[in-house]
Amino acid sequence: ELGIATNTTGAARQTVVTIGYGEATATTTLRQAGDGEILFEAPMLSGEYLGDALTPGVGNYWFFLTDRGFSDDGNSLPNTTYYRIDAYGPISTAVDYIPLPNGTYRYDTENTYDEWTFTAEYSGFWVTDVNGRRDDIAPFEEGILIVEDGKVTLKVKVAGESHTVVYNGNVALTDGRGTVSVYSTLDGDYEADLSDHYMVYACEGDYYDFGYY
Repeated sequence: ELGIATNTTGAARQTVVTIGYGEATATTTLRQAGDGEILFEAPMLSGEYLGDALTPGVGNYWFFLTDRGFSDDGNSLPNTTYYRIDAYGPISTAVDYIPLPNGTYRYDTENTYDEWTFTAEYSGFWVTDVNGRRDDIAPFEEGILIVEDGKVTLKVKVAGESHTVVYNGNVALTDGRGTVSVYSTLDGDYEADLSDHYMVYACEGDYYDFGYY
């Protein structure tokens, strides 16, 4: 488990942390401003564009800012930091790889799924221990998300501490809409004619860290 003590010096400080397991190593840079503000440079962004099947007229952009990503079976890795963002923006007309729309997204404590918001319901923060386990996902208390030409800046408050997360690079998400999909909110019975289709089942592990498969 990686703990960061409050910086009471009033000046920013930084360090490079190297994580090793066997012959594999990874590094990440932690920057911390004074008075408990955490500055985190995320080298990785990954996620899916889920379209507007459950939010008609508004596109769902589900992604993570992290230092190491996920295992091949979709589980959290040991000693890894995760910021999960459930954002809503304009519907994309792109295919295969969907870029995050430039703009400013406000933190939506009411979970309205309105355009230019990210939800309190599914967004959050966690850090895993040496075994890849985590405590409960910490919710954001307030925040703002800014996407601007390949740069993502997330400013949130978690447990009273201010976190600033910065990512620079490719902001494209994979296309999670599928070619033929039937969605249900599970509010009741749903009927669909699939006579000319086939069904594929897959277990992706606890990819979204809900605590179950």
